[in-house]
Amino acid sequence: MTNNLIAELVKIGIPATGAAKAIAAVINKSEKTARNKINGSTEWTLPEAMAVNSVFFAGNQSLEYLFRDGTGDADCHVAASGSSQ
Repeated sequence: MTNNLIAELVKIGIPATGAAKAIAAVINKSEKTARNKINGSTEWTLPEAMAVNSVFFAGNQSLEYLFRDGTGDADCHVAASGSSQ
């Protein structure tokens, strides 16, 4: 799960329960797909991650921080390619 992303969205007024809907609108995917990305079932594409950072945080957050999984794993869960899943 991308806990940092959810925490930062909450800080700007988007409730955790509304995160998937808000993100889905930005990445032009279904809420289910957005939830799968948030919970780590599927990877984020680089364009998706950049769009989320740009729209919600004006590009001021690092992708490594926002998309690090919540297990303490230092890996950023963004696919290097632009392909979507």
